[in-house]
Amino acid sequence: MAEDVSDAPGDESVLSPAERALIAAALPERRDQFAAGRGCARRAMELLGEEPGPVPADATGAPVWPSGLVGSITHCRGYRAAVLARRADITALGIDAEPNLGLRDGVLELVSSAGERARLRELAALLTHVRVDRLLFSAKEAAYKAWYPLHGIRLGFRDAELTLSGRVCGNGAGGSGNVAEGTFRVRPSERSGAAREFRHEVLHGRWAVRDFLILTAVALE
Repeated sequence: MAEDVSDAPGDESVLSPAERALIAAALPERRDQFAAGRGCARRAMELLGEEPGPVPADATGAPVWPSGLVGSITHCRGYRAAVLARRADITALGIDAEPNLGLRDGVLELVSSAGERARLRELAALLTHVRVDRLLFSAKEAAYKAWYPLHGIRLGFRDAELTLSGRVCGNGAGGSGNVAEGTFRVRPSERSGAAREFRHEVLHGRWAVRDFLILTAVALE
């Protein structure tokens, strides 16, 4: 497995014509994030000992990786990353990065179940420096990025049930290193439509909060 992380501006000159077409009508910030993420992906390919190449997208916008590779890209303001692995070693990958800021009013109710919100209230009492609503959002994003290439089924946020656990680290808010970290598991819910047949399949992931960022990852061997 190889990872590349960057906070540098994106370089559109390295993009292939197919990649540039994906952002032809995008706003400048989106173009920058896209190019930076693809740059991270190319450097991760090099770290794996592979020839760096383009990463186009399918009709849903999901990255299409070179033959024999799996990977995931994420970006938010000030942070861009890509993780890649050989398909022979890892079946699926999903990563996400989000600012450690609360979701807008009303969003949590749209992306979570009543049971998830009850568990979040318990976790919030322990993890006072973590915006657990945004953590739930990020963990589901990472799980969906890993899930879609496996089954070709798009999951909505309410189509999966998330369970989080975590602990506070010694650094405290704003310190270097992790403020908090933990694990999570995601499975399709009973109401998940086409994914219901996979409701006994569970994805496991890890999360951390550091440098005011929430980072989540799922790797399925």
